[in-house]
Amino acid sequence: SSAPGTTPGIPSGTVNVNAIRPGSARQVIQTNAAGTEAEWTSNVDLPGTLDVTGNVTFDADVDFGGDLLWDASANSLKFNDNIKAIFGDGNDFQMYWDGTKGIIESPSDIHIRTTSWATDIYIESDSSIIFRDQNDPSEVFATFNDDSAGSHVELYYGGSKKFETDAAGCNVIGDLDVSGNINGIITPGPGKGAYWPY
Repeated sequence: SSAPGTTPGIPSGTVNVNAIRPGSARQVIQTNAAGTEAEWTSNVDLPGTLDVTGNVTFDADVDFGGDLLWDASANSLKFNDNIKAIFGDGNDFQMYWDGTKGIIESPSDIHIRTTSWATDIYIESDSSIIFRDQNDPSEVFATFNDDSAGSHVELYYGGSKKFETDAAGCNVIGDLDVSGNINGIITPGPGKGAYWPY
């Protein structure tokens, strides 16, 4: 007979790997070919805690509660919508997908750093890149547009556009204060005059 809460034929407590012999088709745990490690032969549901003091190797998919999946065939760790990857002792840095967009959150500065001074950092997009205020999305700082949007750059101050590039060059909206020399041709805008103070 077996003690309450135990399975007949399987002792509780520590299991000696060397004492496990190759079993029948119903056996769920057996030794490896060398007889030095234990391995599962089928799906196992562990309702309690599994303490492992050595390395664990997964040869197939691993489902962590339905929201996080290690996909062995794709060699990818997959997160469901709104499941966060969290870093830091205080859960400070977070990355997740909310169903429509990817979000990176941090309560302080985010530094993007390369390991070599000769390494460039590229921010790539097949559309526009927009920098704007998190609390007021209408307050834009800068936009970098691709060909479909005119392929130009816009810079803003207080939500108002002050500088933009175009196929001919660039446009300044408002006054332009220059502390050095201006070389080239100045073309005044409509109703404006060009002058050089002496």
